Amino acid sequence: MPNICEYEMKIKGKNRKNVEEFIEILKADYTNPHHFYRVYDADVSQPIAENEDEFAAIVIGTCAWSVECCMFFNDYRLKDGKTGSDIQSETRRLNLTVEIFSKGTGRGFMERYIVDEGNIITDETVDYFTYRYDDSEWDSIEDFNKENGTHFTKGDFDENGDAHIGGMEWRYMI
Repeated sequence: MPNICEYEMKIKGKNRKNVEEFIEILKADYTNPHHFYRVYDADVSQPIAENEDEFAAIVIGTCAWSVECCMFFNDYRLKDGKTGSDIQSETRRLNLTVEIFSKGTGRGFMERYIVDEGNIITDETVDYFTYRYDDSEWDSIEDFNKENGTHFTKGDFDENGDAHIGGMEWRYMI
């Protein structure tokens, strides 16, 4: 089973039908020639809104491995003989701009992309690690830090016992 990658994507365009079609491509199965590879789900978290002759929606979902592997045109898919479409082709065809944030906690990364009508404007990947601390599993925070090579205090962990190193802020620029 692959590592699961969580993503959030803003889709923006001048034509409402094109934004709707792109959302359907995200949800499409392999019977549709316009589908992405190993995208497991795509839920609209912010419905399509109109603002000064532009339409935008936000979709959240999961895919295998990374957004780069599952949604972009790349050698991995060519070697695997996979069919379907990709972000570059679909944003060009539908005259859309998308901005995508993702995190793959199993592999320790976050991604951010901006694609404007087929052109990759932003392509960033940074390290992102999640650590979980539970008092019942460790004698002390010092023992936890020694084992993990970290320098956390108990105050660094949220209510779920998680602390993070790296990553990026998920704030849309489009």
